[in-house]
Amino acid sequence: MLINLFPTTIYRAEMPEYVNWVKSQFKNHRFTEGLTGELEGKVLVHQDTHLASFFVEVNEHVRNFLDDMNCNYDAHFMKTWYAWSTEQKPVPNHHHAPAHMSWTYYLEGTDPLVFTQDSKNEWFPEAFAHVEKNFFNSTAWQENVEPGTLLIFPSHLHHHTYNTGNRGCLAGDILLTNNNLNTEGGLIHPQYWKQF
Repeated sequence: MLINLFPTTIYRAEMPEYVNWVKSQFKNHRFTEGLTGELEGKVLVHQDTHLASFFVEVNEHVRNFLDDMNCNYDAHFMKTWYAWSTEQKPVPNHHHAPAHMSWTYYLEGTDPLVFTQDSKNEWFPEAFAHVEKNFFNSTAWQENVEPGTLLIFPSHLHHHTYNTGNRGCLAGDILLTNNNLNTEGGLIHPQYWKQF
């Protein structure tokens, strides 16, 4: 009998009603080089008042994810940027340190988002390299998407795309803080921070 320990969990929601509006606001956050506005400091899309209702709904989904995990933390949207990629310029495998949670909202394309991590079941390096993949020996999970799909996931989780065509999304990072001063773990709320 096999017993699975420590699942990795991501959150998925469908928000197709915002696709055209969020896409149209790219004009206010345009960048000229690379795949992402991150490379040109265009990372404050969450401050755009035109997109306030969209971010309220994304935040509701973040709250749902935290509730499903039985956690009560404050979510701070610290960076949000547009990203556009093509078949010639795919998104390489990466993660979003030092954020706690990351999210991506699909605006264009159906190229899956592929999550990867080293297998905790592998007894030695490359032990599963030449075997048929199944749930127990896989190091990748492919999540199919379409415009309007929202994915929220732990920021440390590596991910990439295949880019079988054009892909557009709005992506962001979230920092979680704890407003309860009577607990030891996590970051306390920024209202208690001070710079010298």
